[in-house]
Amino acid sequence: MSKERAGLARPMSFAVLAVIVAAVCWIWFFPLNSSAGSSPGPDKPVYYEMDSMVVNISKTGSSNRYLKVKPVLVIGHEPFLKEIRHYSPVIRSRLISLYSRESVSSLLAEDGYDGLREKSLVEVLNVIEGKSGDDAVSEVLFNEYVIQ
Repeated sequence: MSKERAGLARPMSFAVLAVIVAAVCWIWFFPLNSSAGSSPGPDKPVYYEMDSMVVNISKTGSSNRYLKVKPVLVIGHEPFLKEIRHYSPVIRSRLISLYSRESVSSLLAEDGYDGLREKSLVEVLNVIEGKSGDDAVSEVLFNEYVIQ
């Protein structure tokens, strides 16, 4: 009887091995989370964090008021990052100029924060216009926003 078991063990081990090889091949060619037939997902955005900027925003009066902002540019695709870094001194200069023209009352208004983000995006897009793709920068965020 032991010879019969030994005779069955060899074909059984080959059958188990064949099933394992077939499963590995199936998983290799048809992964469980396959995106076959679907379009590739959008690229993850890249964030370019600029240095903090401090500007004087007081127009009148004896007290000085300051705005401290740390802009973050949301870049659509990784290849645009090099282009944005190249133009970052010009972008920084334009943003400082924009921020210093703002008034305390406009910044403290209900839409002051979002309005400044939108104006910042327009300034950035004006700098890189024609130099990068249309979706090079999609948004400007603030990691710091302090009015003192």
